[in-house]
Amino acid sequence: MCWLAELELYLDGGRGAKVETAAQLEAYVEGVCRWKLVGCRWEGLMALRAGYCWEAFDDASAVALLSWRDARFLLGGEPTLSAEAVLASMHFRSWKEADATPRHLCAVLRQLPVSGLRAFLRLCTGLSSLPHGGLAKRISVFKSSRFYAHTCFHQLSLPSFASAAKLRNALETVLASIAVSPALADLDDV
Repeated sequence: MCWLAELELYLDGGRGAKVETAAQLEAYVEGVCRWKLVGCRWEGLMALRAGYCWEAFDDASAVALLSWRDARFLLGGEPTLSAEAVLASMHFRSWKEADATPRHLCAVLRQLPVSGLRAFLRLCTGLSSLPHGGLAKRISVFKSSRFYAHTCFHQLSLPSFASAAKLRNALETVLASIAVSPALADLDDV
């Protein structure tokens, strides 16, 4: 079926209303696309946003209408990740003003590729991306005698590092052992 004939079937609830101008056609196409992409599954999308509740779907096949990108956004947040977003999700505790390690960590995170930022989030939170609306509990960075993380508590413990290069080497060693979902690979480092 020709796309124009299909449009005519959707016009005016299928009652055969005619489009007379290019502006009307453009508005109609935009409306149909908006309805097909979001409107017809609005209730289910809102259920996903509120916490993924199967009972909100009349039919579980409604989930199949979502592209994997739509579902990933609704469940996992923005498809892109920036160092600034990660830094905004952190706060430093028990560091003296004279200690440069917090500044070094910020500098190192700003230099990491997206895949490195995902691994850092995974290290500190168990997540590979920031949820829509940000983290409910920020990542706390504490001074410690050794480098380790408490994923459940969103905590990172770091010793003092004399330079950003030494911190970067230590962080890259740790991040190299952290697996991030291959489903995110096409979104990284673009």
